[in-house]
Amino acid sequence: MKSCDDYKNIDRLIEEGYEYYIKDLYNEAIEVYKEALKQECTDEVRAIIYNNIGNSYNNIKEYNKAKREYKEALKLKCTDELRATIHNNIRSEERRVGKECPRC
Repeated sequence: MKSCDDYKNIDRLIEEGYEYYIKDLYNEAIEVYKEALKQECTDEVRAIIYNNIGNSYNNIKEYNKAKREYKEALKLKCTDELRATIHNNIRSEERRVGKECPRC
C-alpha cells in the first residue's frame, strides 16, 4: 500500500520539474521528470509526466524525442481531455518534421 510520503515524493518531483521548466531549464526538468517516472503512481499521473517530458524536449527542439514521450503517454489510461492534449502535441510534432499525424 502506498504511504502519504510516496505521494508527497512524486508531487515534489513533479513540482521541481515544473520549476525547472518555467525557468527554461528543460534538460533539468527532463531529468527530474524521469526520476518521477521511477515512482509508483497512477496511469493518469504517469501520462502527465510523459507529456511534460515531451513538452520539455519540444522546447529544446528534440522533436522526435518529444513525439516518443507523447506516444508513451497515450499508452496509459488517462482522461479524454489529457488524451486530446497529447494528440494535439503529437500533431504539432508531426507538422514540425513535415509528416501527417496518423490517427492514433
